[in-house]
Amino acid sequence: MKYISMLRILSSIIYTALIFLIVRGPKDYLYVPFINSIGFILVEVYSQPHSKEFKVKFLKPTLQDIKRQLVEGWHLFISTLAISLYTTSNKFILGLLVDNATLGYYAVAEDITRTLQGLVSPIGQAIYPYFSRMQAEDRERAKSELKKMLIMAY
Repeated sequence: MKYISMLRILSSIIYTALIFLIVRGPKDYLYVPFINSIGFILVEVYSQPHSKEFKVKFLKPTLQDIKRQLVEGWHLFISTLAISLYTTSNKFILGLLVDNATLGYYAVAEDITRTLQGLVSPIGQAIYPYFSRMQAEDRERAKSELKKMLIMAY
């Protein structure tokens, strides 16, 4: 998890830095999809040689495997699609109601917020299984440990 978290954070930092370095005016909006991809591509290029350390094996799926995954994962796909629509539609709807400058400020603020969430999100994903297991074994201990962590965070 540590390795994945670090790469995810690195990708977000690269994206945010490139937005501030490259996008200078309204016509630069065309660079944003490219900038969005660069962070992921750089992280992938870096991590590909290291995948052997984690014993990752790449397999070519059969057509039957693909069909089975589509059938079994249909509900997850619809759920993910709905989440994507409601998170990305903010900018679209706001763009219908406000001028480009206001939309640009909102987009930058949202990108900064998502980057910061990307820094914190892996921590929550990493400790959730630990607290879930602890809660199943000893609910009072889990509450006590969680309170300690929250107090330390503030």
